Amino acid sequence: MKYSFVLLTITVSLFLLCELFGLHVSNVYSTADLPYGIEPPEMGGMDAVFYLLFAIIFMTVFLLLLQRLRLQRFIKLWFGVAFFLCVSVSLSVFVSEWMAMVGAFTLLILRVREKDLYVHNIGEIFVYGGVAAIFVPILTPLSIFFLMVIVSIYDFISVFVTKHMVALAEGQRELGIFSGLLLKYKDEVGLLGGGDIAFPLLFASVAMRELGTVSALFSVYGATAGLIALILLGRKNKYYPALPFLTLGTLFGFALSLIF
Repeated sequence: MKYSFVLLTITVSLFLLCELFGLHVSNVYSTADLPYGIEPPEMGGMDAVFYLLFAIIFMTVFLLLLQRLRLQRFIKLWFGVAFFLCVSVSLSVFVSEWMAMVGAFTLLILRVREKDLYVHNIGEIFVYGGVAAIFVPILTPLSIFFLMVIVSIYDFISVFVTKHMVALAEGQRELGIFSGLLLKYKDEVGLLGGGDIAFPLLFASVAMRELGTVSALFSVYGATAGLIALILLGRKNKYYPALPFLTLGTLFGFALSLIF
């Protein structure tokens, strides 16, 4: 995951843009109802940790099974529904619900058909605000802390031990529906998974709700520093679990915010 300076700059800039945009969307919905009658799951505290962990494991196994059975249409359908929902929620902050649906559907069609990297990454910018808006209400500072620690351990195991996350990412790339940032500069290709963007955003959004903007921004900048460290320390053309670095950076940034 060692990139040239140009690709590093592009990757970090897009990551930061996803985080800040998502933070704005999440903050808006902290005092407003979600669109389309969507309601967050009715739970909270540590129950939310078990709920989200179960959802992550279930969806991973489900997608791996579909991939093994070569049921590409079902994988694309799952991706399309999730993408459309999250982007619609994000866009509804700025336009009416119907216009948000049209915008989300347009982005989905362009992304699936054109397979253009610019369209791909523009869509990713809008996705994670929707994710945060739906799940932040059920999270507390303690639950998001434990969740990030657990998923960081899971990320390490899934990349270095079982390697199923690598297989899943490569399968998604082949279908043109990779969930996360997908970048290219000359002969270099850069990847950053959707979970690597979503979990720091969830933490920062909870921090903003509980402690304010300073804590949220410090958390985001800490995660960004963790991403930079990973890219600088990693080896070229090798997969690495990003969440351990991002989690450490997020927690370090949050701790600094408590001092200031």
